[in-house]
Amino acid sequence: MYGQRVAAAVVVTDPESVGSEQILAYSRSRLAPFEVPDRLHVVDSLPHTAKGGLDRKAVAARYAR
Repeated sequence: MYGQRVAAAVVVTDPESVGSEQILAYSRSRLAPFEVPDRLHVVDSLPHTAKGGLDRKAVAARYAR
């Protein structure tokens, strides 16, 4: 929505091989400037619902500042 900042929570299989700057550079090369995340969280896993889908509310609550 207008006025909100973009953030991303990213799960990587090998965190030592890919860093935050590499993910942001990849994003900048493929996304419009307003779509590139201001904040990036590299995490081990994301919360899921009982049915196995991504729990978007839990992700927003956990990583929003």
